[in-house]
Amino acid sequence: MFYIVLSPLNQPYQNFALEETIFELMDENSMYLLFYQNVKSVIIGRHQNPVKEANLSYLKENNISISRRISGGGTVFHDVNNLNFSFITSSSNFNINSNFDLIITSLKQFGIEAEVKNKIDIYVKNKKISGNSFFYKGNKRIHHGTILINSNLEILKKSLTSKKANIESNSINSRISEVANLSEFKTNITLEDVRDSLIDNFIAKYPNTKLKTYEEIIIDDLYSDLLKKYKSFEWNYCKTPKFTLNGKDIDPSKWKLKSDAECLI
Repeated sequence: MFYIVLSPLNQPYQNFALEETIFELMDENSMYLLFYQNVKSVIIGRHQNPVKEANLSYLKENNISISRRISGGGTVFHDVNNLNFSFITSSSNFNINSNFDLIITSLKQFGIEAEVKNKIDIYVKNKKISGNSFFYKGNKRIHHGTILINSNLEILKKSLTSKKANIESNSINSRISEVANLSEFKTNITLEDVRDSLIDNFIAKYPNTKLKTYEEIIIDDLYSDLLKKYKSFEWNYCKTPKFTLNGKDIDPSKWKLKSDAECLI
């Protein structure tokens, strides 16, 4: 079966818990397309270092959270004008090119010519409008990403500009790219326009698609457990690989409080 889920939740830890709950409980012949928006937040890859990837002092001053996702890859910025999507599927239904084609076809309906670059990013006129990452476990797959519609690019830039240059680490580094909103190429385009186009094209491809409410998913106890995980300091900070800052060895797994990380800023 094929399902679409529209999440009204707006905190990263809520939507990541929802996504992983779907992933763990889904039938292996199913495919889900989840859409959600988050409040201002910085999302780091599973193997990344928040001290290296984000301006922690700016985030603290502006009440912007950091969340670690389940997949690898680089750091991205979320706000309510950024559309997040997640293809959650069995390996038998998983096709990265098909997923990208769905997005590119949907954007083309607004006269926006997009293309895939670096195998995992979507660009329009040499500017990145979508970053994507992947998670594989057993016979299940996640392909999730962002689409910048009309995000605040000034806050994005300030949030993702780390002040810590003297870091040595084996953590994954983000690829620096010039980014743009879709609104730069199509005036008055809305997040709802893009989401509805994606839904229409998904249903055209999979006519038996059904809408599933998020309430049907979060009633499972697993959601509550995953919610605790994604909210936790241990997940978001202590999972950071060991690193060296100004010649000092730092082991984040030994951090006890958020202040242990914030003292580095």
